[in-house]
Amino acid sequence: MKAYTLRIEDNLLNTLKHIGIETHKSVREILLDAAKKEIDFYKNIIKFENISNKEDLEAKKISRILSKCSDKNIVTSIQSDRQR
Repeated sequence: MKAYTLRIEDNLLNTLKHIGIETHKSVREILLDAAKKEIDFYKNIIKFENISNKEDLEAKKISRILSKCSDKNIVTSIQSDRQR
């Protein structure tokens, strides 16, 4: 674990102290909780983006397959029309 020095404006520090009094936590605990919530939020965004990217790839594969099928159907219908 590494130590990190953080410079905070006086009014922000006072606000954090008041929050600490209300929640019975230290300023350090409040900041760590906020950092963990922010990290979890971004992890969820990244997971959602990965899921949507996978869904996009699957949708592209399906549309490619469907386009090939429809092309084959068009070709066969044209060939059958020519044979008539």
